[in-house]
Amino acid sequence: MQSAPAASNNHIGTETPFDLPPQIQLPPQVEKAQQALSDLNDRALVFVRERPLTCLAGAVALGFLVGKLAARA
Repeated sequence: MQSAPAASNNHIGTETPFDLPPQIQLPPQVEKAQQALSDLNDRALVFVRERPLTCLAGAVALGFLVGKLAARA
């Protein structure tokens, strides 16, 4: 019995909903901004993977504050 080939994860994180066809040229500022956001996303993912409890505590605290502010309105 043959096993199914392993799925490749090389495509994860390389495509976004905003990917444009290769024939469209973006201004250099847009390309720099896109790269900066991609780098920021990568750094955030690493941070969350290294410190999941810290991120969870921060999310709970932020949710509490937003709930308090929303209750005042």
